[in-house]
Amino acid sequence: DVGSLVPPVEWEMDPFEDRSWVFRMFSLFPVMHDLVLRVDEQGDQEVLRQALDLALDFVSYLRRRGPATPRKKPADCSMCWYDMAVGLRTPYLAYLLLAGEFYGVTPPAERTELLCSLATHAEWLLTDSNHVNGQNHGLFEDAGLLALAVSLRNVVNTTALVSRAAFRFMKDTRMTVSVRGVHLEHSPEYHALVMELLEATSGIMLSHPLVRTSGGHLASVAVEMRRHVCWYRMPDGLVPQIGDTDLVENSWCPADSLAERLARGFRVWYKEGLAVYRTPESYFMVVSWYHQIWAHAHADYGSFVWYDAGARIVVDTGRYGYYNEEEARVYAEGASAHNILLHGLPERLAGRARAKFWRRIPKGSWVLDSAQNSRWYAMLVSSPMIKEKNHRLLLYRPGRAVVVVDQLFLKDAKQMCKGLRQSFHFSPALRSQPPVGWPSHLPVPPRYAALGDGNRTVWAVHLSPAAGSTMALFRGQQKPMEGFTSPANRVVVPNTVVRFHTRVCDKPVVTALVVGSDPPDVGLAVPYPGKLSLRLDGEELLVTLQYDSVTFDNHPV
Repeated sequence: DVGSLVPPVEWEMDPFEDRSWVFRMFSLFPVMHDLVLRVDEQGDQEVLRQALDLALDFVSYLRRRGPATPRKKPADCSMCWYDMAVGLRTPYLAYLLLAGEFYGVTPPAERTELLCSLATHAEWLLTDSNHVNGQNHGLFEDAGLLALAVSLRNVVNTTALVSRAAFRFMKDTRMTVSVRGVHLEHSPEYHALVMELLEATSGIMLSHPLVRTSGGHLASVAVEMRRHVCWYRMPDGLVPQIGDTDLVENSWCPADSLAERLARGFRVWYKEGLAVYRTPESYFMVVSWYHQIWAHAHADYGSFVWYDAGARIVVDTGRYGYYNEEEARVYAEGASAHNILLHGLPERLAGRARAKFWRRIPKGSWVLDSAQNSRWYAMLVSSPMIKEKNHRLLLYRPGRAVVVVDQLFLKDAKQMCKGLRQSFHFSPALRSQPPVGWPSHLPVPPRYAALGDGNRTVWAVHLSPAAGSTMALFRGQQKPMEGFTSPANRVVVPNTVVRFHTRVCDKPVVTALVVGSDPPDVGLAVPYPGKLSLRLDGEELLVTLQYDSVTFDNHPV
């Protein structure tokens, strides 16, 4: 219980062998947050003394360990001067220095100790080689430097610090957040984290005349992010697990609030690579983005999540945790853990292969086009790979079906293609059902699987030619790891994965996912290149599919 810590504290302890736990300790967040709030709200001097004693013990520990180490050359204490931890703890130390002076409880020796430590922190944060450009870690570094500089402006001259930190913060904001308020680090949970950081930092900047204009601009970006976060709320109140996101409640968007009601319907963010259909009953989200920000991205271009019929149907694996040496993390980041076409992307990301992949993958994937009619919504996404390009068309009919059409474009006609595999990850509640006889009046699909949870049945129907196609199901397989989702840190839950494999590479690969108690009447025909004829429930949907556009040719009613 970190709330009961008393000096001297064993700051390097790691009782759970958990890197994230150690990081939080060195950020001082679990130690200081509640104490600082009580001091700020109640003026409790006993709590202030407790917080000061812990802070002085911590800075004394850092001093005993020697000089601050550069970010790229960490010492044996890897978290002592870890970029984000330094940025997070600096405001706590600055606040305690000022609070101690205000209440007159800090002797000169303690004041000098805190000031010297803050000077070391400021110098470390100001050094460009310690700054992480273009991702949230750099934002937290500069937010900490800004908070320090603004809060101590009446103690020392911090004008240069304020100017430099604000400049870098605004630069990183432009790199990581689009003008439409979409965070580009590939994670709804990190979108909310950065949104709250921008809201707090804009308030700090607005309080200083030198950067007040930038603070106003930052506040407007935070407002757009606050509006956007409601598009990340599924009907059950949880966030969609895309990228490094746990299965948590979307507490940033209250149910039935004005922002939540405005974030309904169908919306596409083309350059950001995001499309969402959202109502109180249904949710469908597809992502195909990559903007040179690899920190929290997975190999999941063209992946999607789906909620209908009162439950999550198609899910994503999630974060698991930042333990790159553990198999579950390697699995979660790799291609096989996502609802994508498994071709040209590494199924496992580990060690040097992980770094090599993120350096080589082409940058800039996006939503090419979209269309809608009275019943259907279409999203055409581009997923660049290392040697080829995959265009994925997703046809969504709320409450009923998702149809996935993958088309591979080889950059070199001489390239060999050993086959294509479509992978679909279902909610842990949905389990494979025994084979059922297909109704005699319906065409029997080449390959199909039925999954159910006792309340609903989902049919995965492969519509590509039967010749050379196979189907495999996984659930909780250990070697190699397949069929798991991770709702929380270092937690894995078995789920069912359906994977279709076809040896045909020069034609569209098509799978329909249909919700319904009975085998679906579903089929697909390709009358000629660029035309698709989809049949579902006796209705025909005609689609014109070109390289970078999609249109509906009819409007079934």
